[in-house]
Amino acid sequence: MVYIDMREVEKVQEKSITRRNFLLTSGMLLMSGKMVYDSIIDVMENNERKQQEKEQKDITDKIYNEYKKYQHFSATKSKITMNEDGKNVEHLLRGSHGYGIVVNDKYVTVTHAVNGITPALKDLIVDTEQTTMLYGVRLDNIVMDVKNDFAVFQIPKELEIKNRFDLDDICFDEPKLGEEMYVIGNPELYGVNIRKGCVSDIDGAAIGNSKGNPLKFGLDTPGIGGDSGTFVVNKQGKVAGIISETLSYISIYGIKMKAYEPFLVWI
Repeated sequence: MVYIDMREVEKVQEKSITRRNFLLTSGMLLMSGKMVYDSIIDVMENNERKQQEKEQKDITDKIYNEYKKYQHFSATKSKITMNEDGKNVEHLLRGSHGYGIVVNDKYVTVTHAVNGITPALKDLIVDTEQTTMLYGVRLDNIVMDVKNDFAVFQIPKELEIKNRFDLDDICFDEPKLGEEMYVIGNPELYGVNIRKGCVSDIDGAAIGNSKGNPLKFGLDTPGIGGDSGTFVVNKQGKVAGIISETLSYISIYGIKMKAYEPFLVWI
C-alpha cells in the first residue's frame, strides 16, 4: 500500500497557485504599464501637435498682420549725359520708384525699381548719375545686377528703420516644387495684398531664354504691376524671395534670396 503525505501535496499545490498568481499579476502589470506608456505617448504627441498648430497660427497671423509693415518705398532720380550731334547734353529722367525690404543695414530690392535707365538708352549714354532715396536719405549702391534684376544698397547709420529683418529671418535655401508660400504684394501700389500660392517653377524655365534663370522661381498665383520689390515668405515665415516679374498675370516670379546672400552675409 502506497502512503501519500497530503501535506506535501498541499505544499506543491500552494507553490503552483503562487507561481500562477505571480505570472498573472506580472502579465497584468505589464499590460497596465504598456497602457500607461501608450497613454503618455498619446498625450505627448497631442501636446506637440497642438504646439505646432499654435506656432503655425502665430506665424500665419504675423504674415497677414505684421509683414505689411516691412515693405519700404524708395525713389530714384537719374541724370544722364548723352552725345547729341557731337555735344554732351544732360537730361533728367523720369524718376523710378518701388518697394524693397530691409535686412539688417541693407536695402534689398529689384533693379528695375531703382534703375531709371532703360536698355534702349544704354548705348547712347556717355555718363550717368543716379540717386536712390529711402525716407529722404540717400543710399549707397552695393550691387545693381541689370541682367538678373537684383539690387542691394547700404543704409546709412543715421537712418533708423524699425521694421527690418535679421539674417535669421531669411531663407537662403532652394525653393521646392509644391512648397506653400505667401506673396506680401502691393498691386498697382494701392495697398498690401497677401496671396497664397505654391512653387511651380524652381529655375525660371518659363521666362527669359530656354535655359531659364537659376536665380528665379515662380509661384502659381497672379502677379500685378506694383508687386515688384515686395517679398515672398514660406510657411515658416522666412523671406524666400523678392518679386521681380509676372507671367501674363497667371504666375509671379521672384529672385531667390541666395542671389542676395553674398551681399547680405559677407559685406
